[in-house]
Order: sequence, then structure tokens, then C-alpha cells
Amino acid sequence: MSYKVFQPNDAGGKGKSTISIKKSGLNFSRKVTRMYFKEIDFVELYYDEDKKRIALKPSRIKTENCYAVRGNHNNKRVTAKDFLVHCNCSHLIGKKYDTIWNDSLKMLEMQL
Repeated sequence: MSYKVFQPNDAGGKGKSTISIKKSGLNFSRKVTRMYFKEIDFVELYYDEDKKRIALKPSRIKTENCYAVRGNHNNKRVTAKDFLVHCNCSHLIGKKYDTIWNDSLKMLEMQL
């Protein structure tokens, strides 16, 4: 067996486009923060009950149905406990999900 060099950026999921479900809402990975929410202050949340999918639509302006995006340039989050309860996702607390950008809908999607 030969040695393989360890790449620190791959450790612990760093560099991956993921969102974690936390007790208070959704936490974005560094990659998600920098790629989709770098200068974004708001987000609309969507849930597809049939496909068990959550989508986030970044917004620069506050709309009637948006949530505030909080955090710094490395790590952002959305406090959305009511959304998780509404979608019956509270049991998923502590889990991390890969995300995919849907260019036609301009939304970030995650399959639960």
C-alpha cells in the first residue's frame, strides 16, 4: 500500500456545499456561505413534501416571506425553528445535507 497525502481542506467536510439542521434553524457551510450568501441578507425557504426536499432562495431585499441571514463572511445561518416544525423536520436536528444549486429556479436545494 502506498501513502496518500492528507489534504486538510477535505477534513471534516470542509470545502463541501452543505447545510446542517440545528435546533434553531439552518447552518450553512463555509462553501455555501461564500458561494450563495456572501452578500445576501435574506432568504425564502421552500419545502417539497412529496420529494422531501428543502430549497433556499437567496434575496438581497426583504420580502413578506423571508428570513434574515445572520453570521459572518465564513459562516451564516437562518433562525427558522418554525419552518422546521411546519415541515416536520425537527427529528433531523444534527444532520448535515449536501446541496445542489438549481440554476433555473435560482435556489439552493437539499434532499432530506
